[in-house]
Amino acid sequence: MKLSFYTSTRTFPSPFAPVLSVQTLPTSAVPDSNGAGVEPRLVVLPDRNVMLEFDSTPGTWYRVRYSQNLTEWFDCPVPIQAANNRMQWIDSGAPFTSAPPSTVPNRYYRVNEINLSDD
Repeated sequence: MKLSFYTSTRTFPSPFAPVLSVQTLPTSAVPDSNGAGVEPRLVVLPDRNVMLEFDSTPGTWYRVRYSQNLTEWFDCPVPIQAANNRMQWIDSGAPFTSAPPSTVPNRYYRVNEINLSDD
C-alpha cells in the first residue's frame, strides 16, 4: 500500500500521528470520469516515470485515465482532489497504473473532472 498525504505547510507534521481507517467501496460508489476534460502537460522524469501537470480548480475531483493503444482506456483507481490551481500527478506504476510507463511501448493519458452531481 502506498499512502500519499497533503499538508498545507508542505512540512511533515511532528509528531506524526495519523488516525486512519479503511472502507471498501463497491465500484458503483466511485464516481465516473464524466466531467470536462483537461489537457495535461507530460514530462518524462529522469527515472522514466511520467509527470502530468494540469490546470485545476481547488476542491474539484479529477480522474487520470491511461491507454497503450488509444482504444482501451483504464481508470487510475485513485481520484485526485485539487488543492490549488495547478496539479501534478506522477505515473510510477502500481498502485496508480498497471505498470511503470518505462515498461510499456506506449502510454497515453486523459484527465477528466469527476462530476459528483446526479444531474
